Amino acid sequence: MNNGIIEDGHSNDIPEHNGADVIEGVEENDIDEETQQKYRIWKKNTPFLYDYVTTHSLLWPSLTVQFFPDLENVTDKAPRDDVEDDKETSNRVDSSIAVQRVLIGTFTLGQGVDHLSILQLPYYKNLNRHLNLDSIEYNSEKEELMLNKVPKKKVTELQKITHLGDVNRARYVPQNPDIISSSNSIGDLVVYDRTKHSNFRSSLISQDDSDVNKPQLKLVNEEHPSTGDIYALEWNQVREGTIAAADMDGNINFYDIKSKFTSKDVSTIRESRYFNNDGKGINDLQWVPMHHSVFCIGDELGRLRYFDLRLPDEQAAVLSFQISQSAIDSISINPGRSTGVATGDDNGIIKVWDIRSSGTEGLKPLTEIKGHEGSITSLKWHNKYHNILGSSSSDKMVKFYDLGSENESPELFVHAGHMLGVNDFDWSQHDDWLTASVADDNSIHFWKPSSQIVKSYQTT
Repeated sequence: MNNGIIEDGHSNDIPEHNGADVIEGVEENDIDEETQQKYRIWKKNTPFLYDYVTTHSLLWPSLTVQFFPDLENVTDKAPRDDVEDDKETSNRVDSSIAVQRVLIGTFTLGQGVDHLSILQLPYYKNLNRHLNLDSIEYNSEKEELMLNKVPKKKVTELQKITHLGDVNRARYVPQNPDIISSSNSIGDLVVYDRTKHSNFRSSLISQDDSDVNKPQLKLVNEEHPSTGDIYALEWNQVREGTIAAADMDGNINFYDIKSKFTSKDVSTIRESRYFNNDGKGINDLQWVPMHHSVFCIGDELGRLRYFDLRLPDEQAAVLSFQISQSAIDSISINPGRSTGVATGDDNGIIKVWDIRSSGTEGLKPLTEIKGHEGSITSLKWHNKYHNILGSSSSDKMVKFYDLGSENESPELFVHAGHMLGVNDFDWSQHDDWLTASVADDNSIHFWKPSSQIVKSYQTT
């Protein structure tokens, strides 16, 4: 990848009239002057902070983002308009390109038609080899060097599926990524088979997609229906077709789709197990990695609770810890050590726990970090480096922490390119440090910290 070059799905140049990006769908006065100034500083420093950054404007903000597990490697013969054609120099350069897909949704608050969207991100594996440094010019107004001719590979929309209500969270089945579950703000939990829906180009031909975009399955609990927001849902990584979801009324449902989908005529799946969290809202839920029956939740009371589906209903809540006086907004279990769990709360405080260490005085954190000035919106351990923890927040930041570092502060990297609160982020499964983040500023950013910052790790 390139050394600090910004690519853009839309213009990233700063308009002269107010000195900040005006992102489509966001009013100019939504971005305060201090934020605009911080953005200008961030943009000037990107060559030193990143190996790669590309920003893409969305019509509506997304609350959710997830990299698909597939990777396509293609060879592109890109025309080079910055190289003169002569006998010794070809105007076409063979370029190795990686292509990844990303799942997002829309958050329109009823002001538009909501969708699930699958985006395609193509990028040069080594953009440095395709840069012509002779085209660098100094822009006196911006007081920065500009590389005006950068080979670009734009983010494109591959598929758009109409969705009832805002997309609070969307996640695909790990064993079959064509199957996607999503939740909304009125208690609906549905499942789509994306192969049953038109791609983006064909949907432009047919304007009436009301029938095409109906979900393949609705997951319901008729006795205890969800009527509000569902933010917590996750597919089990071991048992294909099993999902747990929880809502802001404290309802927890487990669905075994594979065993209950007995014919193609089935359109509704009833819950296999149901629990109630004392009526207290649940913000996040995660299965213990590589376990078929145990999951944990973080709730509005500041509790971390574990449930075991192998036990009867009255015994299933096997562990409960009061770990905060404010709501637990996000949780993440370490993929390398399943007894280690990170939690993030409403006050921006991140704590790491080992649930084996609970005693008569309760559970004590191994680490406590004042990570953000706003609430934690997402926490994720790195897929490969299990001492690296990432967090996003309503304070517009995404941060990485090296919890194995001997430095006084574990903070490793800060992505400060968003101008409104960050809702979610995810790591690529193929490029160690490639990250996607979505925010209320109607943007999705793809970025990779400078190799100089993460040089102690073996990057791909």
